Amino acid sequence: MRKVLVTLLAAIFLLGCYLPVYAADVDMYGSARMTTFWTDSSEEITGDDSETQLNHTLQGNARIGAHFDSGPIAGRFEYGASGGNANIRHLYAEFDAGPGRILVGQTFTPYGLGNFISNQVYGSDADLLQFIGYTGREPMLRYSQGNFSIALIEVVEADLYDPITSDPDLEYVDGNPEITLPKVAARYTLGLTEGFSLDMSGIVQTYKLQDIDDETLTAWGLSASARVTQLDPLYVSLGGFYGQNVVHFGQWTITDSMALTNGVDAIEDTNSYGMILVLGTQLDTIGLEAGVGYAASENDVWDKDDEAMAYYAQATVPIMDNAKITPEVGFYDYKEDSAGVDEGDELYFGCQVRVDF
Repeated sequence: MRKVLVTLLAAIFLLGCYLPVYAADVDMYGSARMTTFWTDSSEEITGDDSETQLNHTLQGNARIGAHFDSGPIAGRFEYGASGGNANIRHLYAEFDAGPGRILVGQTFTPYGLGNFISNQVYGSDADLLQFIGYTGREPMLRYSQGNFSIALIEVVEADLYDPITSDPDLEYVDGNPEITLPKVAARYTLGLTEGFSLDMSGIVQTYKLQDIDDETLTAWGLSASARVTQLDPLYVSLGGFYGQNVVHFGQWTITDSMALTNGVDAIEDTNSYGMILVLGTQLDTIGLEAGVGYAASENDVWDKDDEAMAYYAQATVPIMDNAKITPEVGFYDYKEDSAGVDEGDELYFGCQVRVDF
């Protein structure tokens, strides 16, 4: 028995000598973010007189995480503070696969990944993403090579909103979805010249609604954004999206973007589009930026299009290295809904305090 044990230990030692050893390079990081904003909402939103409310709290996108690099395999984890509880934002590993790389796990989808062209801090760094196309972080298998990436993405149950009836009361119906394919998203980034880049992405998801005569609901979106920094110290960013039933694949929207049905055997697709424009400059250590966003949705059964706009202006002031305060003021105009009813507006003002570590 003793000889067997010695032989086994020797074999393990020799095997370890011949196996490649990769020392993991770990880079930890974190970001603490407090939001302090007063929002003055009109009576159409509050249901009574207009009122001003303070939101002074830790932002849900405050985070802590780490990057790992151990030779052919890289990985990352990141926890956020959404809802006051730790939650997984990123958790993935990525490895070389011949001419490209394969990612396994949860991170940003390719769709809308290049749309972070606004630095709006209100709404936990909303970045005007409601107006340009964004789906967030989801589990996926992703292949990337150079400036191109494509992913097979989990169909998240929360995104499978049942269509709503075309009746004025807009009640939900039970579509009983039959899912046979994952979501597919792709992205391509093109650097046209120094100081000018273009980012393009698309996504599609389809499934059957068995309780609505086996009707197929197809949701898709196309989005693009461009950055121009050749005008230093001025920079200009613009982008937009166009899609069908975009809320059904999980896009963050500000207008009604859900498919409609008569509740029996037909689906009425809702088309949506949006755009943003951002202007900014750097004055010594202080950054100045302003942006505007517009979005709309349309459906043949509606009386009119559902529209919304947003504006903001901000200054980013450094406190010390890796710490800054960003005062910001903005305005949301939700205009009228698809039935012509005024949805009200909101004026906000305040600041974000951010410390990265």
